[in-house]
Amino acid sequence: MPVAGVADSVDRLIASALLGRPDLAAARSQALAARAAIGESRASLLPSLNLSATAGRTYATTIPNGANSYNLSLDLSIPLFNGFSRQYDLRAAEYQADAAAAQSETVRQQVVYQVFSSYYTLQTSTRRVRTAEDLLASARQSSEVALARYKAGVGTVLDLLAAQSALASARAQQVGARLTWSVSLAQLAHDAGVLDPKGGSSLHLTTDTVPAPAR
Repeated sequence: MPVAGVADSVDRLIASALLGRPDLAAARSQALAARAAIGESRASLLPSLNLSATAGRTYATTIPNGANSYNLSLDLSIPLFNGFSRQYDLRAAEYQADAAAAQSETVRQQVVYQVFSSYYTLQTSTRRVRTAEDLLASARQSSEVALARYKAGVGTVLDLLAAQSALASARAQQVGARLTWSVSLAQLAHDAGVLDPKGGSSLHLTTDTVPAPAR
């Protein structure tokens, strides 16, 4: 595929990551669940009041049309003292909620750092591809000149071999640079939370591309 830089800004990619990264979503869910557990622990310390009501209709031979019956009950439940166990449970729930919130913030900061790092790594990889392409073009031209000089009898075989060796080295550098760019692109897509299961992504690339090498 043609090599290009990413058109999305780093801020936009960070925003995408904060919305789409499953690891961050999981950390946030755990923090919310831990916070909800505090409410449950606090509720266990308080009395509870339950109100229930029932209604019915009774039929009997002495009451031809039947009679309505209603029942209303009010239950008050007061927690028994259990050696401060519930207070300890509340304190533990608060600690767990604080730890989960701190972990969620740590994951968020890691996500931001990863996007920054992979974004600028891709920029560096893109520049290296362009440099490798320029080096390959120069080496190819030098090899053609050396071959022409050798055929014309004005160049030595050593000059030709040196030019061909430089060309082979330039090709290897080009392949390596393109491979590194592909890995960097996939890493950025992963870190930004836009890498789909099939390996594609919704990253927007610039129109200033380096064409794929001819086969």
